[in-house]
Order: sequence, then structure tokens, then C-alpha cells
Amino acid sequence: MPEHKRADPGRPRRRQQATSRALESHAQQEAALAPDSPLVVAGGASIDAQAARLADPRLPPAQRQALAAGIARLQGNRHLQRAMGPVHASPSGTATSRQPIIYLQEEGVTEEAAPEPSAAAFGPRAMGILFPGGPIDVGGEHTEVFDVINLSEAPEGTTFDWGTIYTSDILESIDTPGRPRRGHYELRLRGMAPGTGEVGVWLHYEVPGQAAEDMDVSEESVTVNRPFVEMAYLTREGPGGEPLPGGIERMRVGEYLRVRVFVGNVSPTYVRLPVRARIAGVGVLGLPASGGTVGALSLTRAQVLGPGEYEFLFRANSVGSASFTITPMPGNTPADAVTGQVSIDTHVEMAREEFLRLCNQANTYIDAADRGARRWLASLSLAYGAAYKDHTDLLQDVRESERLALDLILGAALAFVPGGVGGLIGKAMTRVTTSEFLIEGVKELALYGMRIPQTLAAAAPPGEGLNAFPTNPLAWRDQVELRITSELLVATNKLLGWQNSANGNDPNFFLDFDPVQAMERSLTIAKHKVAELQPVDQEEMARHFEKGMWAAWLKQYAYFLASRPVGPAQMPGGVRYSAQDDIAKK
Repeated sequence: MPEHKRADPGRPRRRQQATSRALESHAQQEAALAPDSPLVVAGGASIDAQAARLADPRLPPAQRQALAAGIARLQGNRHLQRAMGPVHASPSGTATSRQPIIYLQEEGVTEEAAPEPSAAAFGPRAMGILFPGGPIDVGGEHTEVFDVINLSEAPEGTTFDWGTIYTSDILESIDTPGRPRRGHYELRLRGMAPGTGEVGVWLHYEVPGQAAEDMDVSEESVTVNRPFVEMAYLTREGPGGEPLPGGIERMRVGEYLRVRVFVGNVSPTYVRLPVRARIAGVGVLGLPASGGTVGALSLTRAQVLGPGEYEFLFRANSVGSASFTITPMPGNTPADAVTGQVSIDTHVEMAREEFLRLCNQANTYIDAADRGARRWLASLSLAYGAAYKDHTDLLQDVRESERLALDLILGAALAFVPGGVGGLIGKAMTRVTTSEFLIEGVKELALYGMRIPQTLAAAAPPGEGLNAFPTNPLAWRDQVELRITSELLVATNKLLGWQNSANGNDPNFFLDFDPVQAMERSLTIAKHKVAELQPVDQEEMARHFEKGMWAAWLKQYAYFLASRPVGPAQMPGGVRYSAQDDIAKK
């Protein structure tokens, strides 16, 4: 529900009194048929006849206003506004919001009954003008001016007080300068957000010796147009502000990007209209403003050039890309109420020679990653195979049907590994049994240098062709070299593609990233850089694996692990394990 503001909340208001008056009494009917009656002058009581007369360009403005006031007095304001429709049309036939609406309001009747007027009672007649009579822009004004036109008939001591109600989130009140006159009222509102706001004006008057009265004078709906955004000016500039040739797609560190936008349906007359702007990646800023970073750019300045015209200046601070939108929000307009937005896509590049030099360093990093991954995965494979061999050697006397299935071995072995299945070792050993990349960041290399960032699923190469490790742990050691070579070959080929694109000036490739940093961030396993991985302690890791295998086997087949010391008593420490039936579970 919109919030409403009321100018004089202490005054009682009887909203059920009439806002218009019809030909209800015999006296009114006679007046309407008099030769000088406004209805006769206007050609009749119908809207079409009156509209034709009021729109006649030969009718002087003063006579048109007097005729309109008479029609309003006899048939009501709403009837008059419908008849005035053609008057508010431009010669081209489109409605204009710059024509005033004139109407008159009388007090003394209600919709339920129309008592005969008393000669001793005073009832004010209020005449008002609305300007404009149609939608307004954000920052535009809606003005209503009212006068008690029979003020001279008011008994001495009669007081008048005007009240208003309006939708505050759409409209805001503007102070009226000067001292108010008796029986005169000006309501000035400014549109601050798009939408339709309700405006009501009433008159509270008190005649000495009579009960205080309220009368409705005006009830209107005011529409504030929805702003729309267009790009007005976009250029790339040097450090000194000089325009640079070419588009904005490729920039260098130290250059500037100047963006000027135009917002339509903003009043050109209200220069102090507050403006905010939402910059994706920075947030919402009140203009003027500075500061904030979006991608490789920083906001140097955002300012208001004039009503509906705003400028944003960005500086390229680092190599990288920037893709964002700008949505100006004049007044109280929310971002989602603005039609359109300005989109910016640019790439801050390094020099080609520097890019190629870093590609050579990246190739060295791939070699280091290859060595680190091979040593680490080989140490895990050897420990895993040793644990499985020790486990099965103790089960030589157990039936084959009571041994752990090979597809359950890996899950059992990881149960007692530090970090478990979700840790570095658990993730790595699970992945190598599939065709997914062990070095998961290899997929991300496909996103570098792209014109438009793609989703990882669309840009990344599939893992097809990678050898999945067998379920038998004893066969793992022979798979390590092939698997690591296959995965890092993808990284090597991607690096070669970067070099070829840079040397060939590929228009769809951008030198907006550091190849070394790209490899360091991408060649990882569970966020660990593979170049820095160290071989595990095989003996300790084998004990973790074997412990998990035994725990799973004992739980499944209701055996327990028996042990007895071996060797001479003076040399303790030797232990022999054997599997024996757990009678309690059999």
C-alpha cells in the first residue's frame, strides 16, 4: 500500500459530500434552459456538442473559460473534463500535457439529496485550474490552483482551510512561495518515480454561527512517465583525455573509458533532481560519485551534466576484462522501473611481446606441474596397492565369496584417510576411476581470452579419452603416467593455441590475462596446486588404507581380527593377524 501524506490531519473531513452537481432542482432546470445558459451557448447538454463548441478555435480564451466554468457548475467537473478532451489535443491529434483543465465546484448538495439552498446559508464555489492536464515526467510538476470565486459573499469572519492528500512515493510536495491569500490555494507536486499517484484536494470552511463544513474540490490521478535509458556517447581516451582511434573493445592500462547516457522522460526544468545509478559490480551510487572497481576498471567520476544527461568516467587499472551495466535512476525511480540499460564490455590487454614472454614461463610451469602430479599420484597408487596386497594375503583361507568386492575396496580404503572422501586424497582417488579430469582446473583454461565469457560446460573440453583406473588396486601404478600425460597435454595444447592467436592477431582473442597466473590457478586438485604436491608417506598411508579395508570386511562378514605375538619373549613387538569367526554375529 502506498504511503499518503495529508496537509492538515487535525481537520475532520466528510468525504461523502458531493464532488459534482447535476441538474436536480426545478430552478436549475430552468436556469439550464435560459437563453444565456452555458448549456444553450454550448449547443446542448451532450458531451459531443459541448466538446465541439469548447474546441472551436474561434472561441476567445476568456469566453471558453467562462463557458467551461458554467458547464462545471451545472453538470459537474467530471462531465467537463470529458468535454474538454478535444481542447487538450494538439493539432496533430495527440494529447498534450501542457493544457490546463478548468473546473468549478460548489458546496451544499450531496449525492443522496439536494436540499433547496437557503438564503441565509453561505456555500463557497471553488474554481480550479490543473496544469498540466496529462502525464508528467520524472522531476516534472503537477499544479492545482484554486479560488473561492464567491468570496465577496462570505460573511465576515468566515475562515477557509485547504487540505490535500497524495501518494508520497510517486509525488512529493513543493513549497509555494509567497503569503497565501484568503480563499486561495496552490498545490504543487513533483513527480519523483514512475507510476500513477492519487491526489485529493478539499476545502474546510467555517461560517460564524454555522457548523463547520468540508467539501471535496478535486480528486485526480496523476501519472508519472517511466524513464528510459539510451547511450549518448562512448569513447576511449588516452591518459591526457585525448580521444583514441578504434572502438572500446581493447584498452591498455592507463587509458580511460568515457560513457555518457541520456535518460528520457525526465523533466528538463528541474536541474536539482537527485539521481542515483546502479553499476553492476559496484552497487548503487548517488551522483556525483567516484570510487569502486568493476573488473579491470575503476570508477573515476560519475556526474550529472544536466537533466536526463549523466556521464561516467572509468580508468583501466590492470590487465583483465570488464563487463557490466549502468542504470541511472532519477528521483526515487527504482532500477527495475527504468526501461533499458547501458551495457559495457571491454578488455584491458597487455603488450603482445609481454604476453608471449609469459607464455614461455607458463610452459615451464606445466613441466613442474607434470612432475609434481606424477610423483604424488604414484605414491598414492603404490600405497593403495600395498595395502590391498597385505589385506588379501591374510584372507587366503577365506572363501572368495566372503571377500570384499573390488568395487567396494576404494570406498573402504578411504574411510580412515585424513580428510576422508571429500579431502584432497579422497577426491583425487575417486576421480581417477572415471574419465573426469583429475586436475579439474584444466577445464577452466578454455575460458581465457574469450570475447564473451561462456559457461564452463559450453567452453571446456570434455574428459573423454582419459583412462579410468581399474578397480583392482594392484593395477593402479601402471596407469599414473598415462593419465597425467593425457591431462596436461590439454593444458599444453591450450597454451600453444594462445601463442598462435597472439602471433596471428586473432580478432576474437584478447590478451587480457597473465598466462602464468592462468596455469597456476587452473592446474589444481581440490584447490591444491599440483606443482607443489609432495609424495605421501607410503608406509603410513598404506596403514590407513588397510585399516579401512579391514573395518569394512569385518562389518560385512562378521569376523573379527585376531592377533598374537610372535618371536622370542625377550624380543617383543612381533604380531601376527588372523581372521576368526565372530560367533555372536553368526
